[in-house]
Amino acid sequence: MKSYSTKIIPHFNPPELSSLDMMESLIKMMLKDYTEAGLLDLFELPLVSDYEATESEISSLENELAVKLPEDYRLFLQKWRYLSGGSGMEIFGLGYKGISNGEPWVSTEHKEGFKYLVIGEYFKFSDGDQLLIDLNSPDQKVLLYLHDQEESIELFANNFSEALYRIKQDK
Repeated sequence: MKSYSTKIIPHFNPPELSSLDMMESLIKMMLKDYTEAGLLDLFELPLVSDYEATESEISSLENELAVKLPEDYRLFLQKWRYLSGGSGMEIFGLGYKGISNGEPWVSTEHKEGFKYLVIGEYFKFSDGDQLLIDLNSPDQKVLLYLHDQEESIELFANNFSEALYRIKQDK
């Protein structure tokens, strides 16, 4: 079992919820908060898509990246395509009516000899921090690249759905 650093990011104990329930809790909370604040119409992209992705679109993305996506990230893409929470909180995914908030990409540059799937931005600690899926081990944990902290990479969550739930708890 691989060990990850947790110098900056505190340990997180997720609840006993299904992957879908964890993801839906963040989406519902953000939709409620953005609606109450009158922010939903201020962005070029809606917070999430109003139509689902097809299996063909997700498979094409996997082929383009040459990576098998984790099942919970695939489910997220299928249901919502992406999450556009404004500067500092983006989950990359599939485009929306020809517009994109960013596409996931495979990086070998974050740490020499390692391969990560860059799936979004999360600026809780600093602008420019990125959410990564660890492609170096079968459990594909979600890590946070902290570029202002000596470019460290720390454990953020055990999987994608827990990462979304953690973002909800951090808000």
